[in-house]
Amino acid sequence: MSAPLPGDRFTALMQAAIDAIVLIDRRGHIVDINGAALRLFGYVAEELVGRNVACLMPKPYRGEHDGYIARYLAHGSPRIIGIGREVVAQRHDGSTFPIDLAVGEIGDKGGGGFVGFIRDLTARKAIESQLAARERELAQQRERLAEAGQQGLLAELASGISHEINQPLAAISTYAQACRRLAGDPAANAALIVQTLEKINDQAERAGKVVQAMRRLVRRQNIEPTPVPINAVLANVTPLLGVDTEALELRCSLDPADPHVPGDEIQLQQVLVNLIRNAFEASRGQAEPIIVDLGSRCQGRDWVEVSVCDHGHGIPAEIADQIFDPFITGRSDGLGLGLSISQSIVDAHGGELHVHARQGGGTCFTMLLPRVQEKA
Repeated sequence: MSAPLPGDRFTALMQAAIDAIVLIDRRGHIVDINGAALRLFGYVAEELVGRNVACLMPKPYRGEHDGYIARYLAHGSPRIIGIGREVVAQRHDGSTFPIDLAVGEIGDKGGGGFVGFIRDLTARKAIESQLAARERELAQQRERLAEAGQQGLLAELASGISHEINQPLAAISTYAQACRRLAGDPAANAALIVQTLEKINDQAERAGKVVQAMRRLVRRQNIEPTPVPINAVLANVTPLLGVDTEALELRCSLDPADPHVPGDEIQLQQVLVNLIRNAFEASRGQAEPIIVDLGSRCQGRDWVEVSVCDHGHGIPAEIADQIFDPFITGRSDGLGLGLSISQSIVDAHGGELHVHARQGGGTCFTMLLPRVQEKA
């Protein structure tokens, strides 16, 4: 063992130490203590030297400390000595605080004693407590955000259903008003009234299918594909639009190959209705009838391109990059859900929905859909 430091150098080292240092003999009595420890515990040296070090500990540690020393001296069984641990200390005023205590043995079992190095953990524990509180707060915020997200999804679903179902309901209203006028006309043909009532029934059934399709979409259920004749869907979409057909002219350019695409006809009709109604609204203010161009074109053996093009004012530049995002719309009366829902439907069909400006003015939306392969 190295020779002990001379008294002056040892005292200087003790007093220069930043951490609190306490020296005790083998009975547990304090034999020396540095200034950092006195400041930490709120004592002067005369109040501590010669006292049992247990006075710096709260209960129950105070009553157990002498037993720790006795067991170590008798059996060499350490609890803190040579190990170090976090414990609780007690100041002169009775307040307690957390410390990191490391105890080492000095001398041998025939003499000497123990030295304790003490570091106040109050600031660290306060930071840990703040971090834990912040983590709990963040967890609560995440829960609130998740709940808000669920509520937002429900709101989006409700808005989407109302947006989609509004079209057949508008058609039902139009046919019902026509029936009322026919019923009040003595010269009305009963067969015409029955025909109009059948159209009301068709639109009511369509509304139910729209709801079912929306439910499948939001649940991300797989489409049960059936071959859909896309040319027929384009040619027969007019009665589904719920707009003044005298103010709208649909011009169709259909691929003579009469391609079929795999999917759900109701959902694909709904996409076309959304796109055509948007084209109609974007062209308001122009000379009537408003012209919307529809087209189908085979892209090789595997794909079919379906287009809806208008001659309107185009998409506002500030929303061009967000046009398919929910609640983004260039219309003052729009919800901004139609294109988002349409893109989801096309995605579910394994296709893509794109938009580009039309040369000469206007906008073109194009769907690229898988093509049903013809049997040899």
